[in-house]
Amino acid sequence: MKTTTLIRNSFLTVLATAGILNAQLPCGSSHYNERLKQTNPIEIQQAEDQLLEERNAMFANSGNRVATTYIIPVVFHIIHDYGWENISDAQVLDQMLILNRDFAKLNADTAAIVSPFQSIATDAEIEFRLATIDPDGNCTNGIDRVPSKRTYNADDGSKLNGWPRRSYLNVWVVNTIGAAGVAGYAYYPSSVTGMGFTVDGIIILHDYIGSIGSSNVGRSRALTHEIGHWLDLAHTWGNTNDPGVYCGDDGIPDTPQTKGFTNCPSAAGSMVCNAAIVENYQNYMDYSYCSVMFTYYQKLAMHAALTSNVSERNHLWSTSNLIATGTYTANPSLCVPHADFSSNRQMVCQGGTVTFTDNSWNGTVASRQWTFDGGVANNYTSASPIVTYSTAGVYKASLTVTNATGSDSITKVGYIHVGVPYAEVVAPVFEGFEDVNALNRGWIVSNNNGDNIYWHQTNATAATGTGAAVLDNYHNTAGDVDALISPLYDLRYLTGIQLTFKTAFASQVLSTEEITEKLRVMVSVNCGQTWTQLVSKTGVSLLSAGLVPYYFIPETNNPLLWETTTINLNSSLYAQAQVRFKFEWTGGQYGNQFYLDDVNITGNGVGINETSTVSYFDLFPNPAQDNSTIKFAVKESEQVKITLTDLNGRVVKEISDETYGQGDHVVNFSTAELASGMYLVTVDNGTAKHVKKLAVNH
Repeated sequence: MKTTTLIRNSFLTVLATAGILNAQLPCGSSHYNERLKQTNPIEIQQAEDQLLEERNAMFANSGNRVATTYIIPVVFHIIHDYGWENISDAQVLDQMLILNRDFAKLNADTAAIVSPFQSIATDAEIEFRLATIDPDGNCTNGIDRVPSKRTYNADDGSKLNGWPRRSYLNVWVVNTIGAAGVAGYAYYPSSVTGMGFTVDGIIILHDYIGSIGSSNVGRSRALTHEIGHWLDLAHTWGNTNDPGVYCGDDGIPDTPQTKGFTNCPSAAGSMVCNAAIVENYQNYMDYSYCSVMFTYYQKLAMHAALTSNVSERNHLWSTSNLIATGTYTANPSLCVPHADFSSNRQMVCQGGTVTFTDNSWNGTVASRQWTFDGGVANNYTSASPIVTYSTAGVYKASLTVTNATGSDSITKVGYIHVGVPYAEVVAPVFEGFEDVNALNRGWIVSNNNGDNIYWHQTNATAATGTGAAVLDNYHNTAGDVDALISPLYDLRYLTGIQLTFKTAFASQVLSTEEITEKLRVMVSVNCGQTWTQLVSKTGVSLLSAGLVPYYFIPETNNPLLWETTTINLNSSLYAQAQVRFKFEWTGGQYGNQFYLDDVNITGNGVGINETSTVSYFDLFPNPAQDNSTIKFAVKESEQVKITLTDLNGRVVKEISDETYGQGDHVVNFSTAELASGMYLVTVDNGTAKHVKKLAVNH
């Protein structure tokens, strides 16, 4: 028999359970463990000591124990971006069946347990039930769905909408986890005392949940392993994520000393640490491919955690809590569905189609009714209608879902962007974000989480001039995605096309591992319906100013603090009439402000060139109703002629023909007498012509 020393230097554990991997998993423990130790070392140690004492008492009195089944209310939070990670209710229910089978020793493969452990493989006397009442007293099916980009590179910041840990076991299901190769992790009760309660629970990949859908049988016991950690069990070899490195001990009397396994050995080949002792490679807390059991003393250790007040595990199975969470009996009721939907795209050209999908949850939908402003659907009651948008604009969409219990509705405003059948700006393009209305001239601000972190214009700094676009990454959270999408550009008249832009960014920390921000620049030639990545920058490659622990505002016009990026565009691909660019930012936990300025598209062809004395040309509003304004600047005094022509080149209006002095000029003109349609505004100084399209829409 082994000593009952409780091994706990690693507060965070990373899984690799039966049938999960064919290689050792990298461990995310160190990073999270250090954070917890720095914030709360004394209280964590006190909790460890208390749990050890309570566990030893449980072991000592094992002969007098009365069989008791502990019922644990569970909620699954599906953190998703409407992709594969938004797993079905059926996949979650399959996982629940597997959990209860494993913990009750009802799994058929117990027949394969090798003889030294047949007598100690045990029913853990723990049952899991999906909650049927949420913290607010509302009906729930125990599956909470939260749309968020934080499903990618997930960590503790992705544990959204957590329910009180004293009443529920929280399981967060995500797309990817920040630590490469990690399938999931759980905290010990001792590590989530005090302020740690906010991260108590389990985070796990969607393809390690259950045995159906996005997962498979080989990965289906990952959550069994993680709940073992949540109930204070270490890996069979101890407190590391390094099986097979050295012989270790997990503090449980009936699990022999072991190195741990990353494959399924034969019984004869499982005597690594002691030639006379077969190691318990079939244990759920090992990393082998054939985990099928808990031991008797592991059960007692989990019961010690459940009867302890450390992290309130002892409240979970109380009668009052089972009644409050709707788990006192295993008879779920039909809940009102929560309406939600997604679409295969949110940007199309005029005349394009969008396929919508009903993603409603919490209750079975009996009927539905869609409403599409600006669009015509092939069916307004189906789960996946196809909608055609024939007129340019920005439109909302709505869905109402109903069952016998009730109904729910959702409206997403500004959800569909339908591009105009022409370019809003004819290249070349010189966007300096100089005034507060800069982003109102055709730019689209995409704020995925609908929070207070979004792209906006600022006059606090600039790479050149007096303004820039900024994202408040100083207050951002890891995984938050925000995009700034350009107007539609006509690049047909250019060859040798170049996109250039300037950025400024600093970090609040020195550790390169904690600089996780990402900038992706993408291009679309079909109004934003599909995108092609041009460049991606991550982490330290984004830095232009290094460490700035306070609020970062780069000095205006200081080239040392602004980095220029130049992208050469293939003219055969991008010299088209409806081109958009997207600047997509993924936030980190410890970054600082991010600035974008001087987004320029240049090349050879009709437009502003180096020989021209016209250095700036803008046209607004566009589209125009009764009036429009031309703003331009000249480097020196010269004769400038401004004309308005139709698309056939016929002059329909001579706007101006006079000498303008050096500097900025504004020319207002009427469009009230013009028929609705498309026109070309030409600024001609005798050496170069500068052309922009103008839409008139009465």
